[in-house]
Amino acid sequence: FFWIYLIEMAGLPLQEITEFIKDIAVQAGKIMLEGASGDKELEFKSSVDIVTDIDKKVESFVKDQVTKKYPDFEFLGEEEAATQGETLSDAPTWVVDPIDGTTNFVHNIRFSSVSISLVVEKIAVIGVVYNPYDDHLYHAFKGNGAYLNDKQIKVSNTKCIADALIHTNVGYDRTPEGIAFMMSNLQKLLLQKVRSVRMAGSAALELCRVAEGNADAFWEFGIHSWDIAAACCIICEAGGEVLDVSGGPVDLLARRVLAGTPELVKELASLLDVPEGKQ
Repeated sequence: FFWIYLIEMAGLPLQEITEFIKDIAVQAGKIMLEGASGDKELEFKSSVDIVTDIDKKVESFVKDQVTKKYPDFEFLGEEEAATQGETLSDAPTWVVDPIDGTTNFVHNIRFSSVSISLVVEKIAVIGVVYNPYDDHLYHAFKGNGAYLNDKQIKVSNTKCIADALIHTNVGYDRTPEGIAFMMSNLQKLLLQKVRSVRMAGSAALELCRVAEGNADAFWEFGIHSWDIAAACCIICEAGGEVLDVSGGPVDLLARRVLAGTPELVKELASLLDVPEGKQ
């Protein structure tokens, strides 16, 4: 298989690296919880896109730990990317969201996570997502299955929209055109009599809900590589499928994703509208 060839060529001990990252994610989650109850220093990337001092503290901790252990790997973190840009080479790269669901974190909604992925040739080969509020640790590496607290998980058997609970989020586009586009896709689902739609505010955790079979699909536009890389690996190892919303291969830098059971993602890809260019 291509994955086995890729991993062997890179010489990466994926199980050893995964165990290391699981430990780092739990430690990072403790830092996140320590900052959850106190006053937070807020900055705004846009009127609705928030970053806190705890995001920066967690990212700094993770970067220090992973670069010390694996100094030859590259690093892409959400907060660094605010000034350095979002780029990926083919080299092994840590892709990190220190707090996925910062708005939830700021508003004391207990649905946020630390997301850490190792990406090789722009493909996530390791994914670890940790929700410290519930002590839920999701992990996967290529060829080894997906796990929640070391118990194997699988996507659901849902095959059609009418039986599906589907997650999405509104993103950060507040232009009239962006709002109309989002509402149009929601309307399409409702007209297909979708069982229900949820917007929970942490793409990484929502994707992990799909991986464990508690939801059936997820899509979002305007999303970033650090939001989805780890969970994409987890979903694929749980038997799901991850695509571009157009139905083509997923591109971590394209700022859009569609994931779920194999049957559902194909139906959704044919249903949902896709804007031209990156969103």
